Amino acid sequence: MKFRFSMLLATIILSSTTTHAAAPDFYAVVGVAGWDTLNLRSTPSEYGPILKKIPFNGSGLRNLGKTTTGWCKVRYQNNVGWSMCSYLMADPQKHYYSAHGYPVPLPIQAQPQLNSPIVSRLPLEAENLVGLDNCARGWCKIDFHGKRGYVEQKYLVSTRPAKNPIVITPQPR
Repeated sequence: MKFRFSMLLATIILSSTTTHAAAPDFYAVVGVAGWDTLNLRSTPSEYGPILKKIPFNGSGLRNLGKTTTGWCKVRYQNNVGWSMCSYLMADPQKHYYSAHGYPVPLPIQAQPQLNSPIVSRLPLEAENLVGLDNCARGWCKIDFHGKRGYVEQKYLVSTRPAKNPIVITPQPR
């Protein structure tokens, strides 16, 4: 009993002195499909009027430090409003994607057009693709394990960077 009380007291003291990570200055959008947008609303409610539609890979959303019931107050471009916190992460200064919705390995094109030569193909449900631009005209330039090229935006989802990315090393035959 005395040992349990001592452990409980130590836990309370340690948890009260533990500092939490500071909130980020800027957010990036995460978990939104390439064909969709994140709404910036005038109030912290799904019924609040939409002020702006933020791209699926939007970044540079200024954290205004207020949150309420899962909503974060942010500034995006010249608009101040509320977005769901679950779709925001600390801005890593890069875009990260996963590939979804393509029934076969997704082609990486040399240029942002369908009739361009194929550089490589992404495995189904590929993750940890690094975005090399902000996407334009429906195409995003990506790097996947050193293979660089363009992928159709509609097959991408913005994601968090992998903490321990899996590196596939080809084995000699």
